[in-house]
Amino acid sequence: MITGAIGGRVALPAVLLTLFCLPAAAQQVTGMRAGVAAGAAGIDARRFDAAWDVGPMLGIRWSWAGRRSGAVVAMDVQPFLASGIGSAGRYRAAWLLPAYEIRAGAARVRAGLGLGILRFEQEQLDGRTEVVPTSGAGGTIRLPASFALELLWRRTGVVRGFRSNVWSLQLVRLWPL
Repeated sequence: MITGAIGGRVALPAVLLTLFCLPAAAQQVTGMRAGVAAGAAGIDARRFDAAWDVGPMLGIRWSWAGRRSGAVVAMDVQPFLASGIGSAGRYRAAWLLPAYEIRAGAARVRAGLGLGILRFEQEQLDGRTEVVPTSGAGGTIRLPASFALELLWRRTGVVRGFRSNVWSLQLVRLWPL
């Protein structure tokens, strides 16, 4: 068993590695699945600016798959501070995005509407939370042993005068329920 302790706390990489290494059940074409996701995200909240904020993205997935289509609920957390523009300040975010998914072999594409929860960390806005509508689209490639590689794009509604584009590339581990 893999363990990692730092000052009595379990290290996040050790927990993720343990979850990703649990044995998978037999491959299943249809039915319910749940899983965890870990990867990186790039966020662009400034128009016409080449600077992106990049950091980790962690998530949870629930899905139901039929033969050709299905539904996915993706919940992701962006633990790093991303920059807004002007008075918007820096923020952390969580994303909840239910989506409809179409399948073609090992590839899947999806689109959905959901919510972004942004927590601002600027002096005059410290701790203020905004909930904004979010749209998103993405693609997934199923890999062996119940893994998937997922590329997602999310676009927030206007909050404090700016919109945010969030791109994430994550490795997802799914288990049948």
